Amino acid sequence: MKYAKIRKEGKWPLTISNTWSTTKLFINEEVPEIVEFKKSLIAGIESGTVDRFAETPSQMMSQSYGSSQYTPQQIFMHNSEIMPLRKIVQLPQETKCVTIVNTIKVKPAKYGWYYLTCFKCPKQCFGEAPPYKCGDQHETQTEILRYKLDVEVGDGQAKATFVFWDRECEQLIGKSALVLRSEMLADGIHDPLDYPEDIDLIAGKTLAVKVKWQPKWKTGSVIQINQADDFINEITSQFPPTDVSCIWRLYFMYLIILYFFSLELADSCKLSYLLCFFFFFCRFLKDWSRLLLRN
Repeated sequence: MKYAKIRKEGKWPLTISNTWSTTKLFINEEVPEIVEFKKSLIAGIESGTVDRFAETPSQMMSQSYGSSQYTPQQIFMHNSEIMPLRKIVQLPQETKCVTIVNTIKVKPAKYGWYYLTCFKCPKQCFGEAPPYKCGDQHETQTEILRYKLDVEVGDGQAKATFVFWDRECEQLIGKSALVLRSEMLADGIHDPLDYPEDIDLIAGKTLAVKVKWQPKWKTGSVIQINQADDFINEITSQFPPTDVSCIWRLYFMYLIILYFFSLELADSCKLSYLLCFFFFFCRFLKDWSRLLLRN
């Protein structure tokens, strides 16, 4: 683990935690320091200077990791309201929501597609060379780059801007911001306002999104995404019924009643009622298609 917080043993047991989104966790990687530590640990166990406290590497891991009783899908939807995008954009207060959107395009931002972040807090760092400083005057000696992309999303006629952060962008693009910027520097591109082509990989995707809607800014801050088709279908099935189905049923019932009532009339009146039936049927198609587009 790199860039972690260590709390000394005292009132509370010795603990190690992450530092927001800065901590890097290496799993089964041949990091020289880790390899050397494993060798010294094995040597200590064999010599008797270190107790054999675990039989296998998996037993050395915290058992709390697998103790959660919730599935990833339940965690995704926890403490959130499930609703379509057209309802989200009308919310008057900050709300955590789960919805389904199509990513349309990445919108240019004032400061580009990435930013420097502090290793002690999640705030942005500034400076042309290390040490970089954040608003709390924490000093960071190395470049820690993070994605921040404004993405236009849509669902039917509804559209909005969602801010995609580092984890979600890396998940969709397949590269970290540091790697992508290194490739740009190798090509002689230094301007952060110059968006690389790989950024376009975010567009054209259907995603289940957990988002915090911020009506003050008319934007949503993305918390988590899921691309699994089964999960997307499950979320869609939980959307509240639209007004289209209600209007459709009312119109349809009215047309049926009107039609059968006309059959009981004399031939001289049937033509008038059939014309009336045809008029309302056309009106039904027009209103139904309008509501369908709106929803």
